[in-house]
Amino acid sequence: MKILNALLITAVLITPSLAMAEGGGDRTFVRMQAASERSTQSFQLASQQQQKTTITTTDQKHSHSNC
Repeated sequence: MKILNALLITAVLITPSLAMAEGGGDRTFVRMQAASERSTQSFQLASQQQQKTTITTTDQKHSHSNC
């Protein structure tokens, strides 16, 4: 009976801590971090595409083929 009581007390003390470890705040933080990474990547990609477009239009304007 003492072993059963010890197991029951241990289960009662461990269960709430496990439930709190995976709370909604953790999931929200992970989602926020993933969204931040995606937005950073898309910003970098858009910036690179804009730089390529700027370089291409600048080269076309200054080609001096009609001089």
